[in-house]
Amino acid sequence: MTKQKLRQFPAGLGDGSLHRTVDVSEVRELTTTLLGAMQYRGFVNAEFKKDSRDGQLRLIEINPRTSMANQIGAAAGIDFPWLGYRYLTSGARHNEHGAEFKRDVQYVDEILDLRAFLALRHEGRPTTAARLCSHARTRAFAVWSTRDPLPFAAQAWGLINRRTTRP
Repeated sequence: MTKQKLRQFPAGLGDGSLHRTVDVSEVRELTTTLLGAMQYRGFVNAEFKKDSRDGQLRLIEINPRTSMANQIGAAAGIDFPWLGYRYLTSGARHNEHGAEFKRDVQYVDEILDLRAFLALRHEGRPTTAARLCSHARTRAFAVWSTRDPLPFAAQAWGLINRRTTRP
């Protein structure tokens, strides 16, 4: 599965706060070639960035784990924890139905994205309306759940409380 960071915190170099699944065959092929040469097996999170000078993809880092945004995989039809469990218990190495991941599935880390918004607010980007609109298509969340909203409320309260009590 490939995904794209739409927003991050801190801006320009931080963890992704808003992501969407995209099909970038070049990233998949580069990653597969590199990991094959290393004879690597297992979950991996490879990050590339397109160089604005020449349009080439540059390897940023490889982490031998899934990303913090596991929920985007499940929402896109690739359940990484389940795949790991199946591999460890039965040796199964692929999605049991061979399903492709769904494209254009959006994920947000609500608290991190709120921090990104607050940090960029003084620059007027994004506007509150633009930020809210950017979440209209979000289907996967780091914390929010209608079945259990208290973890989100506690984290949001903690963020707001820290911002209002600082000298």
